[in-house]
Amino acid sequence: MFQPLRVLALCGLVGIFCSAIGLRAQEQVVIERLDDLARCTPSQLDALFLFGKVSAIPTGRMRGLPLVNAGKRGAILFSHGGRMAWSGKRIDADGQGAVNYFFGVPSVRANIRIEPSLRDGQPAIVLDYSQSSWVYRNVRDEIREVSPGLFLGYVDDSRTSEPIATRWFALEFVK
Repeated sequence: MFQPLRVLALCGLVGIFCSAIGLRAQEQVVIERLDDLARCTPSQLDALFLFGKVSAIPTGRMRGLPLVNAGKRGAILFSHGGRMAWSGKRIDADGQGAVNYFFGVPSVRANIRIEPSLRDGQPAIVLDYSQSSWVYRNVRDEIREVSPGLFLGYVDDSRTSEPIATRWFALEFVK
């Protein structure tokens, strides 16, 4: 059974003693909801993505949350504010296409497939906009499941030589 992902992430030096001997504190992060991901720092999001799983392409409507100022004060508030512009995706029943919802309207289509991630070579659900959207033609989303029904993804600009998370987002099935 798939349990919520628990990730130990380095959280910096703690206290003068720890600093003096070079120890780092660790914090356990339990991910079960969209807001849990908004609380994560970018390094925690990186770790979660690396440990995420891909078993199949999910289908149906998925509520989205852009992760704005992840891990910083006000991240949940800013992320929920960002939801006014982007509210999620719907993946076609055949699992080969998806559409993003902007301002509540289905707007930007993507081709979808499972292939090796540009970040680590492990399987990822890839949303490729190069053939379906002129505006987003340089965008590639990669998604992995980090808890049952909860997915973490990042937006990559394919014009860069190294895959970087220009923006993080989270998805969960609409119940």
